[in-house]
Amino acid sequence: MADDTLSSVFTRNAAKFSDDVIIKYKKAAGEPYSDLTWRELFGRAEAASLGLIAAGLKPGDRLAILSS
Repeated sequence: MADDTLSSVFTRNAAKFSDDVIIKYKKAAGEPYSDLTWRELFGRAEAASLGLIAAGLKPGDRLAILSS
């Protein structure tokens, strides 16, 4: 397991724990918490990565993420 990457560990966990909740979050203040499963999070990550590839991002390119 010394050669595991973050991506490979994430993919393996998404398959192993697919229906388990990994994140609880609020969509808006005052609203109840919503659950996000490993399967849903993997789907969102995959969609984001495919979008970046479609936009022309290639291995070795750098990407900055701004968040508030």
